[in-house]
Amino acid sequence: MHIFDYSFLRELAISPSMATRLAKIESMKSGSARFAEENPITAEEMTKLSMIMSTRESNDIEGISTEDSRIFRLLSGRVKPKGHDEYELLGYRDALSRIHNDHNAMEIDETTILGLFATMVSYIDAEPGYKTRNNEVVERDASGRIVKRYRTVPASEVPDCMFQLIGAFTEARNDYAIPGLLLIPCFILDFLKIHPFMDGNGRMSRLLTALLLYQEGFDVCSYVSVEGIINQSKADYYSALEQSGEGWFDNVSDYVPFIDYMIGAIYLAYREMDRRMAVCIGRENKERRIERLLRNVSLPISKSEICTLMPDVSEAYVELVIRRLLDEGKIRKIGERKSSRYVPVDRIR
Repeated sequence: MHIFDYSFLRELAISPSMATRLAKIESMKSGSARFAEENPITAEEMTKLSMIMSTRESNDIEGISTEDSRIFRLLSGRVKPKGHDEYELLGYRDALSRIHNDHNAMEIDETTILGLFATMVSYIDAEPGYKTRNNEVVERDASGRIVKRYRTVPASEVPDCMFQLIGAFTEARNDYAIPGLLLIPCFILDFLKIHPFMDGNGRMSRLLTALLLYQEGFDVCSYVSVEGIINQSKADYYSALEQSGEGWFDNVSDYVPFIDYMIGAIYLAYREMDRRMAVCIGRENKERRIERLLRNVSLPISKSEICTLMPDVSEAYVELVIRRLLDEGKIRKIGERKSSRYVPVDRIR
């Protein structure tokens, strides 16, 4: 069985490119706190949008979604959920909200992990605790045919493995010679290899990633969807997981590919956060706030949804800015009349 031991991170040889990214992440880390103090309204709006986008993107990775026209209203409580996927989205939203609001009071232990999972599945009929039956991860091709099967820890061994995982992580976290940003991907990889729940392990891993980043002082999740960056590079994400997971049960796995991928994703998130904040600094007027939202959202958004995210801005003013951006060719209109939504032209996918 796998031995959980992160002491190798004390002397891990990292590439020059990874060292550069780590240094740049640290240099950008303090910027968000200063930005929030100086631009509280914009910071709050960025957080609201990030929570919505993170919920949408993390679930989309697993094939859980709803219509773009409903996502904002659903996650802001303006429409009732319909269908299994929308209930799944609400559970993730609630779990992510708990992390955002209470991360400093949450311990990395079984109570927290099981509690987050219970919140994530609270709207659906799912087993609330660890899996009681063996499962495996399967990869299918476009036709639905299984092309790969990946072994996971048997159900009977999950409680002990989770105990060992949490113990090893706590020990390593208290070792000042081990950088937190290197430790987090190792914990997440091991969690995914254990696969402690019957379903939802991928989404739980991303919730735990957000929690651990917050607790280590990296609050980029408040302003940018890290899940969105993972979703955009999903093939690389799964490739890194596969590379690092090979030989895991025999204790010969190499954590570096997944560490390298995650550091890259976090760096891209910080770079995007830095870019957005640079645009806003000293220009927190209503017009700039509306433009920033419309230029950075990655799915169609309506005028009323913008007003929901910016309650201090009138609908007439929002419409005025929308018209200007349409005239300048910076956004595109989708739909007509009440169903109209807007999307930045450089982010249509």
